[in-house]
Amino acid sequence: LTRGVCGGAFSGKDGTKVDRSAAYAARQAALHVVRSGLASSCEIALSYAIGVEQPVAIHIQADGSNKTQLTAIQQELQSFDFSPAGIIDRLDLRTPIFERTAREGHVGVKGLPWEIVQGSEPIITSHIKCGELPLQKQKEVRRG
Repeated sequence: LTRGVCGGAFSGKDGTKVDRSAAYAARQAALHVVRSGLASSCEIALSYAIGVEQPVAIHIQADGSNKTQLTAIQQELQSFDFSPAGIIDRLDLRTPIFERTAREGHVGVKGLPWEIVQGSEPIITSHIKCGELPLQKQKEVRRG
């Protein structure tokens, strides 16, 4: 089970808007965590502020993880560029493919850029209770 697409607007035709692009990036990152074997399921939420390049908070919930695996997940996700520009470039969101997503859906559709995870080999298996991890240079991280 992976998540990473919840909230935001998917009805528009502009894939570069952060609602949609961040949801796709969160989906790809959650898939990476699961396919790497770091968790049996994973949900990632990205929070952005206007004028701030990186997310102000990254919330990760992963089933079956312990503190060591939590650290490994944090390290793995540091390789992801979660800036809106980085996401747009990595997932090629300026190329219109939204007729396909309207027809087939946004998640679980083979071949969509955010469904492709490079270099994910099984490592370990892993519910991080709703905790936020400070990734990269976060300006704000809330604990809840």
